[in-house]
Formats: sequence, C-alpha cells, structure tokens
Amino acid sequence: MKSKASCLTQTRETNLLHTKWEFAMQNIILYSTGCPKCTVLKKKLDASSIPYIVNDSVEDMTKLGISQVPVLSVDGDLLEFAAANQWINQQGE
Repeated sequence: MKSKASCLTQTRETNLLHTKWEFAMQNIILYSTGCPKCTVLKKKLDASSIPYIVNDSVEDMTKLGISQVPVLSVDGDLLEFAAANQWINQQGE
C-alpha cells in the first residue's frame, strides 16, 4: 500500500505533467521590445515554467494592431500587460 505522502507526490507529478502537456498544446508568443514590463512578463513566464517564444518584430506587431508592448498571445488571443499577468498567475493555481 502506498503512503499518503507518496500518493500526494504522484498526484503533484501527474498534475505537473498534465500542465506541461497543456502548455505544449498552446501557442504562446510574447511580443516584446525588451522594455521593463516585457522583462516582468518574461521573468514570470520563466518562473512558472510556461514555454513561449519571443517575437520582437515591430512589423509583426503592427500587422496585429499591437501599439503597446508587452502583449502575450495565447492561442491567438492577445493579452495586454495586466491581463497577461493575470493569465500567468492563474496557470499556477
């Protein structure tokens, strides 16, 4: 019989694997110019182990109607700084 601690560890590992799989299925892009707010989102994504790519192409941002960075694209949904922060925080819950 497994101990309670062992079951909890396995549950956490299963949840972590499930979460990483969900992120792998999402297309997450950080539109950034390297500004201080961009750095904040980058650090939060890294700390949360959320895989993403950085796009610093002003041309791409202009085509998408992005006039202020950072913007986090999650499966095509564009999230400005506050909403992106909230989304990242929710991923850890």
